Amino acid sequence: MIIKKLADVKSLKPMTSPFLQQSMLNFAGLLLGLALGGAVLPQLIGRHLSMGVVSPGGATRRAAWATLFAGLFLTGVPAFATFARVSVAKLFANGMETAALPSSVVEVSRLGWAEVCGTHAATVADLAAACAKVSGTRGFLRLQDVTFSNDAYLFTAAATSGMASWTGVLLALSVIVAGAIVAHGLVAGLLRADAEARRAGSTDPEGLELRSAILALSLLLGGLIVASFSGLELSALISEGLALIAAGLFPAVILGLFWRRMTAAGAAAAMIAGFAVAAIYIAGVRLFPVAFFDWTGNLSTASASAVRKFADLKAAVSAAAEAGARDAAEAQLTRHAGTIANWWGLRPGAAALLGLPAGLLAGIATSLIGSKRDKAGQSPG
Repeated sequence: MIIKKLADVKSLKPMTSPFLQQSMLNFAGLLLGLALGGAVLPQLIGRHLSMGVVSPGGATRRAAWATLFAGLFLTGVPAFATFARVSVAKLFANGMETAALPSSVVEVSRLGWAEVCGTHAATVADLAAACAKVSGTRGFLRLQDVTFSNDAYLFTAAATSGMASWTGVLLALSVIVAGAIVAHGLVAGLLRADAEARRAGSTDPEGLELRSAILALSLLLGGLIVASFSGLELSALISEGLALIAAGLFPAVILGLFWRRMTAAGAAAAMIAGFAVAAIYIAGVRLFPVAFFDWTGNLSTASASAVRKFADLKAAVSAAAEAGARDAAEAQLTRHAGTIANWWGLRPGAAALLGLPAGLLAGIATSLIGSKRDKAGQSPG
C-alpha cells in the first residue's frame, strides 16, 4: 500500500498496534482491567441472583449466562478487530477510484461513522469533489483520507470492508445480552433494596412503589448523562469503567474466597481503597490534569521538553491580560497537561494496576488488625 501510495506509515501504524498504540504496561493494565472487571460483574448482581424468589438453580444459571456472554464479548473483540483491520487494508490495497467509490464507503460517510476526505457527504459526487481538493490523492482514495469514529470502529470497519454481516451481529448480540443481564440485576437490586429499607424488610415484589423505580432509573439516567457529556469515547468509558469495577470489587472477592482470615471490615476496606485509588487517578488525569501534574509530576514519564512546554504554557496563562486570550491559553495548557499527567506512563484505562494492589493491601491489613483486636479483647484480664 505504501509503494502504491495508497497509505502512509502514520495511517498504517495504528492498525498494527494493540488498542491503537499502547505501551506494553498500558496494554497489560487494560487487559487486566477488562478481564478482572468482567470476572466480577456477576458479583454486582449477586444480591438479586441470591434472592429467595429465584427458582432452585436459577441463580447459578443466570450467573453462568452473564459470565458466558461477557466472556464471549471479551474474547471475540480481538479476533473481530483483527479481521476488520485486515479487510479494510485489503479494500484500500485494491484501489478505489474517488469517482466510483463503493456504496459501503458512501454509506458510512453519510451516517457520520467515518469522515472521507474531511467531509461526511452522502453522494459519490460530493465525496469525489472533496477528495479532489486533497493533495496527493491522484484519483484514488487513500487510507489516510478516511478517519473512522473510534466509538464504532469495529462495526464501521466491518461495514466499510464488506465483511459478512453475521460476524458483527454476533458481537453486537453478546454486548446487548451481557449488558441487559447486568442492567436487569442492578435495577432489580436497587428496587428491592429501596423497598426493604422503607418497608422494614418487606420482600413482597408487588409492594414496590413508583419511588423505587424512579430511584433506579434516575441513577442509570445520571450515568448516561455523565457519559454523554464526558467527551470520552465509548472505548475509554468501557475500559475505565471496568478498571473501577476490577479495582473496587476484585480484591474483596478474591480475598473472601481464598483467605480464611478475611473479615467484613477488611472487605469494606479493600473495596473502598481499590476504588478510591483508581477513581482518584482517573479523575486526576481526565478532569484536573494541570493540578495533577503539579502535585505528582515527579512520577510522570514526561520528557524534559514536555515539562518545559508545560511551564511555558503556565507562564502564558499568568501573563494573559484579556479574558479571551487567557481562556485560549488555559485550554491549550489543559490539553498539554492531559498528555503528560500520569504515573509511570499509565493511562486511565490501566488504573486497575494501581487500584488492585491498594485494595489487596487494605483488605489484608484491616483484617489482620481487626483479628488482633478481637484476640486482645477476648484475652483474660
